[in-house]
Amino acid sequence: MHHRHIVKKRQDSVCDLIKGAHDAWSGWVCVLLVGLFTGAVAGVIDIGASWMADLKFGICPQAFWLNREQCCWSSNETTFDDGNCSQWWTWSEVLGQSREGVGPYIISYLFYIVWALVFAALAAALVRMFAPYACGSGIPEIKTILSGFIIRGYLGKWTLIIKSVGIMLAVSSGLSLGKEGPMVHIACCI
Repeated sequence: MHHRHIVKKRQDSVCDLIKGAHDAWSGWVCVLLVGLFTGAVAGVIDIGASWMADLKFGICPQAFWLNREQCCWSSNETTFDDGNCSQWWTWSEVLGQSREGVGPYIISYLFYIVWALVFAALAAALVRMFAPYACGSGIPEIKTILSGFIIRGYLGKWTLIIKSVGIMLAVSSGLSLGKEGPMVHIACCI
């Protein structure tokens, strides 16, 4: 029996060899693609959360899409006292005030609170309206799915999109949570 199997393998065509290689590597290719896409989504989440967290403090008027660190890279100044650079404007400077004093401090504080509330409320509203399964870390539910239960819609595209946007908003609002647990759910959605 074993001899016939070996002789048959010698007679396989190139097409059969390609099919066999595809069967052997298709699982690994799928894992590779999921890993790459998950890494890309994690990068977008990290960059977006960093930008939105800095948005609570001020803005880069030359390029609003840059966070504080990236805005100050383009500056020709060699030292930055207390992380301040002339390229980055605090919200009090945007409104025509200086950086120092009680008035600018109160303005900056109010903008910080307003942005944090807007980010947190927007994250909660998106989850509540579009993807209720996107709430929480998702790890207990993933464990439940792995044990054999079916939760319909839990790994859908809307859950992926809203969870990704929601985690950016929630982290940048300053809520006490991390991105690691939700990334498990996001990776499973992919």
